[in-house]
Amino acid sequence: MLSKGVLYSLVSALLACVVFLGCFNTQVPEEYSQGVARLRNELEKLEKIPLDKTAVESKTSPGAYAGIIDYKKRSQYLEKNRWTWLEIAKSLDDSIASGKLDNWRDDALFCKAYLLLTFASLDTSSDSTDAAISSLTDFISLKGDSEIEPWTRRQLKTVLWDRMDLWFSESISEKMNLDAFFHIGIANLLVRRGTQLRRAVVEYQKVLEIDPKGVLGCQARQQMESLKRRLNAEVGGSDHN
Repeated sequence: MLSKGVLYSLVSALLACVVFLGCFNTQVPEEYSQGVARLRNELEKLEKIPLDKTAVESKTSPGAYAGIIDYKKRSQYLEKNRWTWLEIAKSLDDSIASGKLDNWRDDALFCKAYLLLTFASLDTSSDSTDAAISSLTDFISLKGDSEIEPWTRRQLKTVLWDRMDLWFSESISEKMNLDAFFHIGIANLLVRRGTQLRRAVVEYQKVLEIDPKGVLGCQARQQMESLKRRLNAEVGGSDHN
């Protein structure tokens, strides 16, 4: 039979554990979960848009085809469903602004940033680009130990996370991988718009500082070197005018 002292210690430890676990909100907030479900649905529809098939020569696979993403069709889909995407972004923004997300806030910021990056990659308007860059910057500014909840990763597994796992480095944290991915996103949007190109170089450089030998680092290095050659050529051309 347990003594009163041992029993008291066990009860105290149990209560402390309950209080500790109570500090973490494991219940997925309804507004956030609805936003993620709608985001997943739209990403799935985007993925299903047929690829352009181009025949390629192959000794091992006669009649092989290479799929090329049909960005024109995806842009047309996005334009047709523009308000659906913007409504999802607003619902995520509202859930963030509510102050009730607790440990789900990082996830909502991530989902909003990825949604707006995808939107801006297919919609070239200045407003879309600015909104995406602002949202990407908000996520990057989060503290370094931020993590995406397993529930969110499961919901976006087939439309996003499986692909990201191919790009990410195991030698750095999840947050650092996501930061590198979003720095490239910011840089690419700036290059496409043709403004703040020197900031784009800085964004690529930040990726190299985070993950110099990884897939994202190699991609950033190639694009940064190409952009630097372009800037040097423009400076050289202006010197001759």
